[in-house]
Order: sequence, then structure tokens, then C-alpha cells
Amino acid sequence: RGGTSKGLFFRGGDLPPRGPALDALVLGALGSPDPSGFQLNGVGGGISSTSKVSIVTASQREGYDVDYLFGQVEIKERRINWQGSCGNLSAGVGLFALAEGLVFPDFGATGASP
Repeated sequence: RGGTSKGLFFRGGDLPPRGPALDALVLGALGSPDPSGFQLNGVGGGISSTSKVSIVTASQREGYDVDYLFGQVEIKERRINWQGSCGNLSAGVGLFALAEGLVFPDFGATGASP
């Protein structure tokens, strides 16, 4: 969950590369397409704010810790929009990266103590 949106977070290394296999996996996980609009066969919530996905990877770019790919999953159609973004889900990317060991806290840099 991120803000008022809900979606699935995946480690990029656990998924097939972008293409038909990735789309099929994500669509199946959320239960799309579903002509009824309820996404009963997946974990999507049947409305656009609960039918999203973030794919998170450790970044290979200097100065960046993680990269993430956002997808808006259509409910009644077999389609994912990989072009957009979601500020709500992006708020959850850092916590996911910490929980999954993609990044590690530097307590000295933050001033926090363990």
C-alpha cells in the first residue's frame, strides 16, 4: 500500500523481462481481465486505485539506490499501461526496498541509532 492506492510490489529479479510473459503474470496476479469488473480471481480491488503494480530493482546507475517500474493494470481489458507513474505507490518503494534487502540503512548518515 502506498498512500490511498493499493498494488503489488515485486522484486524485478524474480520476474520475467518486460514483454508478454511479464504482462501475463501481472494480469493473472491481479485477476485481469475480468468482465465483471471485480477482479475476483486475483488480488486487484476492482477499481483503478487498487489495480496497480510496482517492480523494484537495485539500481545500476550511480547515485541511485533503486529503480522502479510502475504499471496501471486495466480491470476489464488485457492491458497494462507501463508509461505512467503513481505518487502513492512510489511512496512505498523505499519501504519495500528496505524490507527486501535491496538497500540497507546507513544509521551514521541519517543520524538515527539502531
